[in-house]
Amino acid sequence: MFTLSIGVAIAVALAMARIVYGIPLMYILIPGYAIALIMIRYTSPTFVSVAFDSGGVASGTMTVTFVLAMAVGVATGIEGRDPLLDGFGVVGLVALTPILSVLLLRIIFRGVSLENEDSSGT
Repeated sequence: MFTLSIGVAIAVALAMARIVYGIPLMYILIPGYAIALIMIRYTSPTFVSVAFDSGGVASGTMTVTFVLAMAVGVATGIEGRDPLLDGFGVVGLVALTPILSVLLLRIIFRGVSLENEDSSGT
């Protein structure tokens, strides 16, 4: 739960920075999903399933309702921004970052378990 919360928080921060600075959505999404595909190689199939499922769960009803409204409001207040496109970017980022955070969690736990095995002599 904490991992998903951190992922959504990072997504909201990236989305707001994207709106304010006018960063194209593809500059974040394409490298993000490329990193996710690379990270799949180093995780177990169970964590891959949970990671991609968590992306859909995190971009659910509550997140879309509150975060999308905030992004549309910010985009409306900044001249030259399209609220519809910038709102879509928020949902795309909220779907991406929980995937990355869960995959990263597995990689971290894998490293910790390998260290424990090495220190126990097995």
